[in-house]
Amino acid sequence: VAFAQHRRNRSDAHLKPALAGATLGVLAGFGVLWWLQPPGSDVQGAARLAGVLKPLVGGITLAMVGIQVYRWLGGRVPPMSSARRVAVPVGVLAGTASTLAHSAGPIMTVYWLDAKLAKPVLVATLVVFFLLVNLIKVPGYVVWGLIGTHTLALSGVMLAAVPIGSFLGLWLHKRIPDRPFALIMYVAAAAAGGRLLWQTVFA
Repeated sequence: VAFAQHRRNRSDAHLKPALAGATLGVLAGFGVLWWLQPPGSDVQGAARLAGVLKPLVGGITLAMVGIQVYRWLGGRVPPMSSARRVAVPVGVLAGTASTLAHSAGPIMTVYWLDAKLAKPVLVATLVVFFLLVNLIKVPGYVVWGLIGTHTLALSGVMLAAVPIGSFLGLWLHKRIPDRPFALIMYVAAAAAGGRLLWQTVFA
């Protein structure tokens, strides 16, 4: 639904190198998963790795948000480059984290916020990126039994609410100006990063 709403505003220049890196990251994630947990085996190895990735992603996200706060307070920090040499490694991290811990959202959000993408472009690029990354992950999740009738039944129930959330999001998207929108996104990313650290300490 979000893809249909926003896809025309995406930035292919930002999307393509990050998606190339994410594809490598997904493959790396499944390679690690195969090493730790061959299909049909015990899940503890992969669960432990996810427990390591979550605080790593959370810490990186909070550091990136902290840099932006420092800039707002008058500090001088060069922006992250959106060139391929940076976008590809960020994509690799996102693809790996998404495959093993479902925690790539904060990283990509803050990375593209730092690139100063306009609000419609930022949202569209994130939507297309995660739609494609999630589609790439589907075959592997089926092989590992992480997607099956037990998950599809629950997904079917939840799916009924998705259009409501998507159209509510689109309504808000059109009414929130760019500067408050960026602030909301930074706060949300910081909250997501903090949650990942919280889960590690208290889970």
